Amino acid sequence: MNDLYSPEAVDRLSAIRDALVKDIETAGGSPRDPMLPRQAVEGLYALAHAAYSVEDYAQAEALFQGMVLFASADPRGWLGLAGACEAQGKWADAVRGYAVVMGLNPNDPVAPFRSGVCLMSLGLPEQARGAFEAARAAGRTPGLAPALAAYGRQAGSMLKLLETRENKA
Repeated sequence: MNDLYSPEAVDRLSAIRDALVKDIETAGGSPRDPMLPRQAVEGLYALAHAAYSVEDYAQAEALFQGMVLFASADPRGWLGLAGACEAQGKWADAVRGYAVVMGLNPNDPVAPFRSGVCLMSLGLPEQARGAFEAARAAGRTPGLAPALAAYGRQAGSMLKLLETRENKA
């Protein structure tokens, strides 16, 4: 599967949707309501996270695609999907996923930081600079958990790296 918009990806998403719709109907739900019950979302997230944890990124990608299909407002699904794409070198797909996370959770520095890394991998240093600046700013949000604030500090380091590369060119 080359990207999220390839015919193979669309077929895979359709298969996931069909399987989930069947599960919803079996549980007494309606396929006209595309939202999964919270318990089903948590179960799907747990499966996707487990696949990601054992570095089965293709499986994690498929499961996170299902999650975003049925729980599109949950940033964990988008973050997981973007991370699975990034782990497979699908930089552009990862950037798109991280962009959704940034829209859903603008004060979280993780998505813009990871997006910046992907943009650097794509050879787009100016766009990466913007992502790292957004991560640095989000990392300065008052009351932010220390683990998240660290992404803001790392973004500052990446900005210095970009500046160093620019000065050498």
